[in-house]
Amino acid sequence: MMNLVIQSLLHVLIPVIVLTVLVFKGLFDSAHTEVGYEHYAEEANPDWGFVRFPSWLKMPGNTIVNVGYCIVGLTWIYHIIKEKQINERGRYMYYIFCWQAIMYGGVQYARISTQLHQWAILDQWFTLPFFAWVPVWSGYLMQGWNGPMTFLTMLMSILSYLPHTLYHRGFEIALGIHIVFAVVSAVRIHRMYPVQANLTVFVCAVVCCSGFVFLKLADHYLASFLLFRYLTGHFWSKVCDFLQIHFVCQFFFNIDKSLRSIRKEE
Repeated sequence: MMNLVIQSLLHVLIPVIVLTVLVFKGLFDSAHTEVGYEHYAEEANPDWGFVRFPSWLKMPGNTIVNVGYCIVGLTWIYHIIKEKQINERGRYMYYIFCWQAIMYGGVQYARISTQLHQWAILDQWFTLPFFAWVPVWSGYLMQGWNGPMTFLTMLMSILSYLPHTLYHRGFEIALGIHIVFAVVSAVRIHRMYPVQANLTVFVCAVVCCSGFVFLKLADHYLASFLLFRYLTGHFWSKVCDFLQIHFVCQFFFNIDKSLRSIRKEE
């Protein structure tokens, strides 16, 4: 069982290392990113009055929140390890998704703390295959495992970032397409396996996804409201983001339980 955990970790880690090397070699420096603390509503060294942060901890709210990705990822990995009735391939789907969450948190921490163009590129790029895993996961539950199709889907997802090096809004277009495909695939599998509890989970995931986008875009505007004075819109967008990851895992877990019940009845 632990061999599968390590294997899935390597299947995520190796592509991440390759992408990181390519980015830091300067091959994608033409991609547009927003670098600099002026792009965030939270001050680099905020005065919270009741809390004092060390000077090296820039934007403490937006920095510390990235731990949430690791907590969600590790919690679900532990949960699936303890769940004895999920088959090996099913476990693999969770592990890949959760390792992506953990590494995504690390990439976002590096972007916030360094404000380097390279980490900003990786932050954008890493988002795409993360969303692409949802259609892959749905396809596995509906039609069974298809290795070549999984490889092709993830490769196309990774390559979809390349137009952003030529067009200013290339990333936003690619991300929008990924989100649409993820939502459509979730709707399809829910219609095939209509678990009652999953309707609520699906709505929560969509609300969190919308919150992730809206709160990030409205970061500076929301800072004028007292509610977002200390913990800004960008902070709460990240909370929505890792909650979205949790609800995706819960969505597929509910379907797994439903499928096991159907098999027992048969």
